[in-house]
Amino acid sequence: MKEWYSPALESLLGELKRDKKVKGLDFLQDFVLENREMYFQELEFEDVDQFVTDQFDQFQNWLTAQSGVKVLANGKWVEPGSSAESVGEGFDHSLTTSEAGILSSDDVALLARISHEKVA
Repeated sequence: MKEWYSPALESLLGELKRDKKVKGLDFLQDFVLENREMYFQELEFEDVDQFVTDQFDQFQNWLTAQSGVKVLANGKWVEPGSSAESVGEGFDHSLTTSEAGILSSDDVALLARISHEKVA
C-alpha cells in the first residue's frame, strides 16, 4: 500500500457522501493534482496523466479490498448501499432526435414506459 492510498480513500469517501458515485479515473487525477505537494513532490505536471493511468488499476484493486467502497465494472466507484449501485441507476433514458428517428414509434413508447417504471 502506498502512503497516499489512505488519504485518497478518505477523500473518496467524503466525495461519495456528496455525490454517491464518482468516475474513478477522474477522482484519482483530481486527487493527485490537489495533493502534488504532499504526496507527489517529484511528479512533474506534464506526467500526471501517465502517472494516474499507471496507478489506476493498482489503486482500484486496493479499493476493492476496502469495505467502504464498491467498484463497478465501468470504473465508477460508489458508496455501498446507495441507489447508485443498482443496475441501470442513473442511466439517461431520454433519446436524442437521431436516436428517436431510428426507432419505431412502438420502440419509443416501450422505452418511455420502461423509463417511467424505473422512476416510479
